[in-house]
Amino acid sequence: APMFWFARLIAGDLRERADLLWWTGRLVGACCIAGSVACMYLMVRERTNLSIAVVVSLLYAFGTSVWSTSSQGLWQHSTNTLLQSLAILAFTRPSSSKESPLWCGVLISIGAWCRPTSAIYAVVFFISYLRTDWDKARRFVVGSLPLAVCLATFNYQMFGSPFRFAQSQMGSLSLEKTGQLGVFQTPLIEGAAGLLFSPSRGLFIHTPFLLFAAAGAWMVLARNRFPEFKPLLVATLGVWLLEFKHFDWWGGWSFGCRHLVDTT
Repeated sequence: APMFWFARLIAGDLRERADLLWWTGRLVGACCIAGSVACMYLMVRERTNLSIAVVVSLLYAFGTSVWSTSSQGLWQHSTNTLLQSLAILAFTRPSSSKESPLWCGVLISIGAWCRPTSAIYAVVFFISYLRTDWDKARRFVVGSLPLAVCLATFNYQMFGSPFRFAQSQMGSLSLEKTGQLGVFQTPLIEGAAGLLFSPSRGLFIHTPFLLFAAAGAWMVLARNRFPEFKPLLVATLGVWLLEFKHFDWWGGWSFGCRHLVDTT
């Protein structure tokens, strides 16, 4: 909002300056992704040495679809990736303060305003806090509940149900693109193969080094290293399963795994 306010202050009505409107949106998107890269650096640096933290952060910044997609404009992905990264940073910090769960709740709830799939992370975070520390769970609820109520109220007013989001109002588009009504109609195997391995959309085709994440997941689950990341594996898998079923799993006219980019 400050950037668009500043652009309007200089150029006047941005509806008459489509070029400036677009470039401002692109600048905002790039800043959001730069912020998420900073979060990645801090998360890695807290657990390993400086050189590894720099390499991993650069790989994330320039070797994934956050660069080719999210940083190129003011998508839902741009703001959600920043908010989700900040929430994950607050959730996983080894020496987190008492306020970290509260900020985690605030940030992931605003992320769900941008892209409802972030609500899956919110649910998993809450369950994790509930299992380990009641006081942290309470603080998380204090941070997230007011924003969740606002979003549910908006959904009810606009779409007739607290649990019906704008993104779910795409029945006519699904009919136009696939010949069938329904937002989540793609066979699971087809959507998974498309988003993970297809030539123009596959996560592991565009970002093959992420195959090493399988080894990281094994370390977390089997060897119990970095146990704070276990809930993230669950939440990420939940988002993936939902996106595999989406009628438009390929994400329109784009390259890379746009529907999975927030989980990178």
